[in-house]
Amino acid sequence: MFILIYVDDIIVTGSSNRAITALLQDLKAKFAIKDLGDLHYFLSIEVKKIHNGLLLTHEKHALDLLDRVGMHGCKPAPTPLSSSEQMSLTDGTPLSSEDSSQYRSIVGTLQYLTLTHPNLALLVNKICQFLHAPTTEHWTTAKRILIYVQDTLQLGITFKRSSSTFLSAFIDVDWAGCLDDRRSTGGFAIFVGPNLVSWSARKQATVSRSSTEAEYKALANAIAELIWVEALLTELGVKLKEKPSIWCDNLGATYLSANPVFHAHTKHIEIDFHFVRERVTNQKLAIRFISSKDQIADGFTKALPVKKLDEFKRIMVNGVGSSDGPASSTSGPPARPPLPARPPLLRRTRPARPHAALPHTCPAPPRAAPPRIGCALLRPGPVAPYSAQLASASAAPRSALAPPRPGQPQLRPGLPLPTPA
Repeated sequence: MFILIYVDDIIVTGSSNRAITALLQDLKAKFAIKDLGDLHYFLSIEVKKIHNGLLLTHEKHALDLLDRVGMHGCKPAPTPLSSSEQMSLTDGTPLSSEDSSQYRSIVGTLQYLTLTHPNLALLVNKICQFLHAPTTEHWTTAKRILIYVQDTLQLGITFKRSSSTFLSAFIDVDWAGCLDDRRSTGGFAIFVGPNLVSWSARKQATVSRSSTEAEYKALANAIAELIWVEALLTELGVKLKEKPSIWCDNLGATYLSANPVFHAHTKHIEIDFHFVRERVTNQKLAIRFISSKDQIADGFTKALPVKKLDEFKRIMVNGVGSSDGPASSTSGPPARPPLPARPPLLRRTRPARPHAALPHTCPAPPRAAPPRIGCALLRPGPVAPYSAQLASASAAPRSALAPPRPGQPQLRPGLPLPTPA
């Protein structure tokens, strides 16, 4: 049995109706409480029972927001932002004091709406970055989000009953995506079985010099949230049968977590490196590679086109199922090849016969023999005097003497030796 208390609102849940009834009677004997029956509304979150689960929505809260700004019944938009549009602090003209206050009020309400609308997390985070100096362009983006909310009033989070307790996370990064300070935006989504339980879209605190560095920072943030979820499940008595897995679409960050050879190149992110590396070394976490087209967390880092946005909403609302890609397995980790401890592409090898190892290639051409240099091995022996050598050369027949080279003086018998200069 579990009890959730927020100020004066209490939610009681458990597997036995008799135990819940007995607890409520004991509470009534000591406190003045009112039993409102089955859960339908809590902190502006509507709870609806569906087949094999619950649906959490913000429909009434969203309608009240549209009525307040006079946009109820407006023509809906299929996307909250164009996939090619980027926001900057200097776009547009500054709003007046009254309009700025209204802008901050609407953005704050939209931020609360993201509790059941994960598809709005990125866009609301972006317009929250301009609360100190909003402009007309930022106000136009906020109204575009409200128009999109009109089309997603009944959208919410679904929690389905499942026998799987496999804990998985997906991370993605938009490297240097901010035009003002070139900081990266990181996002992650955490699933327990097929159900989405935690997500985030947030700009990183520091500038990253490479996409691998940005991805590794997001990886460390996702692992910290994953540890918290794992601890919460342990306190609730839920046992995890397998170690959690994180799916990352950056090969550099994936290899960095498994290969300590890269440590010399990561001193500027050494804290994140040791934090992630410790979990991987202790076999408490598995980091796996996933292609960018299958990355579920893509919608937390960048604006998506209509088709990808619809797929993103379906996965965020309904959870991962049997046809939702690499994370669809509800009985364990996805069927992916394990990450090698030392990637083959990082090993420097040299085959014994390069040409014989390559198929469909011509045989290696025979190497030409190196040119022989005219030289002889000289052994030490008795050296005759120079005059004797000259006499011997003079007595030799003229045909045996080599012709003199140009500029070389000829030596004839009976002539004095040339005096060296």
